Amino acid sequence: MNLLDLLLSTDKKQRLRIRRSLLASLVFLISIGMMIYLSYIGKMSIQATSLLSLGMISTCLAFYLALRTGFNLRFKEPALTLPQILVAMTWICAAYANTGQAHAGTLMLYALVMVFGIFVMEPRRSVISASYGVLAMVSTMLYKMLTDSQVYPWQIEIVYLLLVVTILPTIARLSEQLSAMRRRLKIQKNDLEQACTQLERVAAYDELTGLINRRRMTEVLAEHSRNQTRQTEGFAIAMIDLDYFKMINDKYGHAIGDQVLSVFGESARKVLREIDILSRWGGEEFLLLMPKTNNGHPNIGIERLRAYLACVQPCQQIPELKISFSVGFTSYEKGESIYDTIKRADGALYEAKAKGRNCTVII
Repeated sequence: MNLLDLLLSTDKKQRLRIRRSLLASLVFLISIGMMIYLSYIGKMSIQATSLLSLGMISTCLAFYLALRTGFNLRFKEPALTLPQILVAMTWICAAYANTGQAHAGTLMLYALVMVFGIFVMEPRRSVISASYGVLAMVSTMLYKMLTDSQVYPWQIEIVYLLLVVTILPTIARLSEQLSAMRRRLKIQKNDLEQACTQLERVAAYDELTGLINRRRMTEVLAEHSRNQTRQTEGFAIAMIDLDYFKMINDKYGHAIGDQVLSVFGESARKVLREIDILSRWGGEEFLLLMPKTNNGHPNIGIERLRAYLACVQPCQQIPELKISFSVGFTSYEKGESIYDTIKRADGALYEAKAKGRNCTVII
């Protein structure tokens, strides 16, 4: 673990929270630097400078330890943005009350504190921080106007008061708008991801049967072909053609033909092994990829599907309609093109049709 990981954590979210907190600590460092300078030129007491500086440094260290140790994860808002802003405003109010003639400079830091939370706080927290900021600073100004009117004359302080009352709510309102924008962007992102997922599914699956389509199956076959350089079990493919499908379409209509295709796809998913991959290759043709296993010849699954379909009635209104299919079966030979394997399976399918259909020819 390097030094940065030790200081900032290896967790990405925690690391980001700590970075933001340390960046926000710059407000305190600026305040401390200003107070030290004022103390040096005699415009601020050394005691007030020491106490405020110690308090600000202690606050920064406390928030850092809370984030670095993971104590912050116990809270609903683990970044602790609102507590950090409220504490920072409190210290700046204290600095405002003790920096004498230079007190107006702290107002810029006061607004900067709100800006740190503008991109991450929810609207409710922004309202809380702005309300507290206005109340705390107005109270400080009124107190100093009553107790030290020479350095804090009401004629000038009223201008600063109006700035605080105007600027902080404006920043809170801007934070609310940014929060709404983030929500819209998040919704749009989710909608886009869902649309992309749907497009990927449309691009990879046949809508009628629910099976992967020819384009996706070509990718799967190419992947299995490449993997054979590292694997020894091999795989087989079967070219399947539904028997007399054109006759079914002509006799009963395309709606019944579509139902036959759908029932075939559903039945295949139920009967075949989970590792078998079936695709609609085109029309009434299907291509089945079967990884070889020690459980026997993959053709056993094809015959199990044939027996299952013999008992299935694809259309209740046409009880005589049954689904049968012809199969050309072959195994992939290491080193050959996958297209050569498909061509060999296609040749075996033609032989199965020539033999009277509803059978399997293995080459």
